[in-house]
Amino acid sequence: MSTITLKGDYGYDPYKISDLDDGTVINAEGATFRHDNDDSDGKSNPYPFMVYDAPNVVLEGGTIIGNIDQDSAWRTVYDQGNAAAIRTEDSPGVVIRDWRITETWDAIRVSWNSDDFLIENVWVTDARDDAVENDRLQSGTIKDSLFDGVYAGLSIDPSSSSPVDGSKETVTMEGVLLRLETSLYKGEMTHGSFIKTDSATDGEVTPNLRFIDCVFALEDVDHRSYRSMFDAWDHTIESKGNVFLNLSNTPLPDDYPMPPDGWEVLQGKEARDYWETARAEWIADHEDGTEPSNPEPETPTEPEPETPTEPETEPKPEPKPEPEPKPEPEPETKPEPETKPDPKPEPDEGKPTFDGRSFKGDGDDETIIGNGRDNKIDGKNGTDIIKGGAGDDVIRGNDGADLIWGNAGNDTFYYKRLSDSRESYGVDTIMDFTDGDTIDLSRIDANREVSGNQAFKLVYGELTGAPGELSVRFAEGSSDVTVISGNVDDDSDIEFQLLVRGHIDLSESDFNL
Repeated sequence: MSTITLKGDYGYDPYKISDLDDGTVINAEGATFRHDNDDSDGKSNPYPFMVYDAPNVVLEGGTIIGNIDQDSAWRTVYDQGNAAAIRTEDSPGVVIRDWRITETWDAIRVSWNSDDFLIENVWVTDARDDAVENDRLQSGTIKDSLFDGVYAGLSIDPSSSSPVDGSKETVTMEGVLLRLETSLYKGEMTHGSFIKTDSATDGEVTPNLRFIDCVFALEDVDHRSYRSMFDAWDHTIESKGNVFLNLSNTPLPDDYPMPPDGWEVLQGKEARDYWETARAEWIADHEDGTEPSNPEPETPTEPEPETPTEPETEPKPEPKPEPEPKPEPEPETKPEPETKPDPKPEPDEGKPTFDGRSFKGDGDDETIIGNGRDNKIDGKNGTDIIKGGAGDDVIRGNDGADLIWGNAGNDTFYYKRLSDSRESYGVDTIMDFTDGDTIDLSRIDANREVSGNQAFKLVYGELTGAPGELSVRFAEGSSDVTVISGNVDDDSDIEFQLLVRGHIDLSESDFNL
């Protein structure tokens, strides 16, 4: 058995290999790959890791840091180019394990002649389409993996141009944590199904399915592809120890395809608490349960077995199903947050951190400085200092207690979810809000007590405890801090809080609610 070891940061250079000996191990534990389907800035890598003609190959991960747009409409992102972080073809018995993948389109795509695949100990955060695409309907197992924030779960939906019959195959999901997250699809916020089945034959070619000790969580009870779940449950041959979570406070519709025996169904706060606990336990139980970080660029090295020849043909984009978005639930009630920022000195002007229009940080605390273009900056995890450039920038601090300067231009301070700025994740401070700037909260559902994506209602002074209120007030004993607080349910706890430096008289025109 031969081993190929990959190390270093491969950047936007795709790794492609084929014609391997039976049982070859590709150890990419020390390697990082960048993933992007948009070449408008000159950097694109839609398929960063591809393996062909490699029977029983073992793919040991490995980090793939994606830059796939998670916010634009599904069709817009798809039209930039089909993509998958890991793609295998003609590789029966392939094992894909110990990978960390973020901000992807499809996380893993198991294509032609890769039956009896095994996917295990994989952690995926934010997939704009499928967690796993198995549209060739091959037998295989997905186990002990966390898919956190995906548009759709397992796709077993062959295209009409490539019909296959998987009715004699079996796919097993064991110990899988899968959370669907809403995103924009045909003008609405929604997501797809846990299982996407064949849309052309009403499920006649759907493989047998086994679900063991899985946790499935949805955000939108009116999500797309109801039919798929009827088919999935109809083709279930084993089901035990599973939990089905409705993270919203809206009950499942009367005609919703309920899971069979072997599934416990929870809703609302109970479901959200269950998910948070299960997710935290999964991360704690896995050695490398940390956010990926950008390693120091090393020259990528590949060991001794000579790298086999690359496949001559590029992967062909495969037609995609219909995906979509609606607002997204967040971890629930937390104690009263601090109202004082811990100001740090303004970042040095310095050299811009990047040359293009878009930049996403890593999991570390970092300083990000924009340039003269209309930048789109996402700080990701960590306590960051973010400073926009001279253009009309869109800045998202994301997790962590971030300090944000828009600088010149009409800037947008963008908050996609409650955890972008709340006490348990870190409260952001906008350091230089001026006329023409906007605080965008439109992606946050302001009222979990009713269905749909509700807008906040601006109030001045303290919150009353009614869901959907967004309070603006000045911090007690301070004339230089404006406090913005939001409540999204029927308790009195604050689920969102943001600080603005200065005594700022904010009005509705300063927000996108």
